[in-house]
Amino acid sequence: MKRSADLRTIVVGALVWAALASASLGVGTGLGGQVPIWLPAGVSVAIFGLTAKRHWPFACVVLGLTGITTFVASGVPWPFAVLLALASLAEGMICAELGVRALGGRVQTPEGARQVVGLFGAGLVGATAFAIIMLPIPLALPLGSGGVEAMAIRLFAHLLGIVTSSWLVLQVRQRIVQAGPSPGPFVTMELAWTLASVAALAIVLFQTSSFVFVPALLAVLILVTVRFAAPAPALNVLAVACIATLTSLGGRSMLPNLEPDPAGALLLVQTWLTLTLITSTPIAAMLATREGMAERLANQNAELEQNVTVFGLAEELAGIGRWQVDMVSGRQTFSAVMIELLGLAPGAVGERGDIRDLLLVGGETIFDELDRHCREPEPYTFNCRVKPMDGPERILRISARNDFGTGGARQAVFAVAKDVTGQVRREEALDLARGRAVRLAAEAQKLANTDVLTELPNRRCSLALLERLVAQAQHDSGSLSVLLFDIDHFKKVNDTFGHKAGDDVLLRVANLARREMRGGDLVGRIGGEEFVCLMPGLGANDARALAERLREAIAAESAGEGLPRVTVSVGIACLRPGDSMGSLLARADEALYGAKEGGRNMVRRVA
Repeated sequence: MKRSADLRTIVVGALVWAALASASLGVGTGLGGQVPIWLPAGVSVAIFGLTAKRHWPFACVVLGLTGITTFVASGVPWPFAVLLALASLAEGMICAELGVRALGGRVQTPEGARQVVGLFGAGLVGATAFAIIMLPIPLALPLGSGGVEAMAIRLFAHLLGIVTSSWLVLQVRQRIVQAGPSPGPFVTMELAWTLASVAALAIVLFQTSSFVFVPALLAVLILVTVRFAAPAPALNVLAVACIATLTSLGGRSMLPNLEPDPAGALLLVQTWLTLTLITSTPIAAMLATREGMAERLANQNAELEQNVTVFGLAEELAGIGRWQVDMVSGRQTFSAVMIELLGLAPGAVGERGDIRDLLLVGGETIFDELDRHCREPEPYTFNCRVKPMDGPERILRISARNDFGTGGARQAVFAVAKDVTGQVRREEALDLARGRAVRLAAEAQKLANTDVLTELPNRRCSLALLERLVAQAQHDSGSLSVLLFDIDHFKKVNDTFGHKAGDDVLLRVANLARREMRGGDLVGRIGGEEFVCLMPGLGANDARALAERLREAIAAESAGEGLPRVTVSVGIACLRPGDSMGSLLARADEALYGAKEGGRNMVRRVA
């Protein structure tokens, strides 16, 4: 899209350039007049200023061919036409580059005297470059007949054209392409009548034989600039230049009664016009800047007023209160919603004083929190419980920010508050329910994996752990031993002493087994009177020693407190390469069966 816009700018600009150049050349060659301003110079500067540099080669081709064609068609010999076109291109690119730098970026309206001076400097450099290139040409071309005088006339003509027409082109283009509502007419009726008055005064000036009217004309042009700001300097210069050109038709002097020599009169008029621009353009730029700032300020004030209104509505709708404390004067400002949240009567809170005395509960807490965060540079939030005189307790969530002075002392506190009683109550109830659910889940998990009587891991939990230990030991090439032991003749205990005594015996055996195991071992109950011991990292010899110690402890300490003495048979299996949980457990069970067959109260290991 940018490429197509640039190409359109170049083509349209070239057509405008050709029209202005043809008109200016026609006035000089066909009507015998003089043109004090070379308007096409400003058009070429505007084209290069509005076009991306990557498209400058195309612009050079289009403008170059347009210039050569226009000059040749107007009677200029083609060698000079080529030189004129090349000089115009150099002038346009130099001014555009320097002008963009003076404005600090892409083409925009100048703001302040510094940018205006920069633009004048850019125009002066470009116009000087054109005049120097054309200096050796002795032929009577438009704007002079060669030599130093021709160079001065060309310099002023191009400088005036660059400053006036480039600005007018940019303003017209901006009005064409800008979005939004129309900014109004470019030339108002009042400005049109004013320009007509300026033209009339210029007619009088050009017919007088005294310089007395020159300061008067300059003063009028400056007054017009003050009244109309931005468009006035360029339009003033164009109005006076038009009168000067009309006066010079037929080969006459622009100032017949003051300077009869046409070239000298032209140079004098150009000097006046340049002085007018130098004087009035900075004034117009500063006035335009002031008007722009005033307009932006008015828009910002209107937007601020709208935002305040919307914020007030949102505050009431959301139930958010505002509170401000001036730490220097002690003045406190409360919004109506804040007073309502605190449960206070509107007249109870003055601009000065301390609300902590007006609250049964919460006043001290609020100010304690503010004092605790007195050095906090970032916004902070806290909850506070307040108890109005005639209402239930409320929970307010207060977000505050400190404002510090240049010396680092806290000058003010800005805070907003919202009633979060319902939310906090729901969160508390949710936390309570969540905690209860976690406890119930933990209890359910424990019941699912724990033997109720002995509180040892049950069969499901023990076998699941054994499967993980087997996989880990196989992966790490480690050792793992498993003990299976059974209480001998346990049915006889139940039959003789009763099931209550049987349960107590199971519990006594479980505790003894738990005591004899190492810290990382696991004892589980996997059947009625059958237990398993998982011993990771333990080899065959150590496993047998531990099994013997377990057997002896149970035989020696199981009796007492009305319980009969019992013994256990123990089977040992040690992990082999390629073992699974099932094969390892099967060998332990085989060893246990061997201990029972061998007479019980003994330890056996599968070979």
